[in-house]
Amino acid sequence: MMVALNFMIIILITFTAALVQCTSGFGFGMVFMAVIPAIGLIDYKECAVISIIASMVLQFFAIIRLWHHINWKKVLLPAIPAFICGAIGVHIMVGLSQRAINLILGIFLWTLAAYMIFVAPRIILPRNAATGLTAGAVSGIMGGLFAISGAPIAAYYDAVIDEPLEYQGTIQTFFFITSINLIVNDLFNGNLTIAMGTPTIIAIIACLLGTWVGLRIMQRLSMTGVRRITYCVMLVAGLYYLMKSCL
Repeated sequence: MMVALNFMIIILITFTAALVQCTSGFGFGMVFMAVIPAIGLIDYKECAVISIIASMVLQFFAIIRLWHHINWKKVLLPAIPAFICGAIGVHIMVGLSQRAINLILGIFLWTLAAYMIFVAPRIILPRNAATGLTAGAVSGIMGGLFAISGAPIAAYYDAVIDEPLEYQGTIQTFFFITSINLIVNDLFNGNLTIAMGTPTIIAIIACLLGTWVGLRIMQRLSMTGVRRITYCVMLVAGLYYLMKSCL
């Protein structure tokens, strides 16, 4: 009974994360990593890998649907530093204790939520190569450490891309390419285990369902409401991790 309940929770959270990603272009990792490890269903490091694998399913379907809208030049520029820094982030995560991860993740979630709520709506990033390289590097580190790489690259693409379909196609392609890099590094660092098989399959199925629904209702959702819920989850989860790191 408890196992079935745990699986239902994973399905619900993954479905919600996929909806957020489909409507805003990013956010799968934010929702998934803010909730699943916090309620203790899956170990943090395993959860990070499952999050990446499940989100790649969503990204793959978005790429197929939006293939003709992808701006490949804008994909490759930030992807180069993201590859390098993503590998660094994975190696750092492997060497961290659970307490250190809780502390860093708590601070990170609070900082990220504060940025997205108070700073992002008020700034316009410059449209140059330096911005793309910086966004890619920060995104790579965040992806390697926390499987949450969306915010910096979303801010960059929002500044340099004006067409919604081009934005969606380009950002999902960037995530898919950099996720492959993260999975390869996780594999070499021994972060992929047989025990992860069942929750990974369940998360993939839920992600497929969330993607299917999200692509059909994205025009009807209020992104203001979706983002507010996401930020609240981040703040609550961040507080949880900060408290846990002090125990």
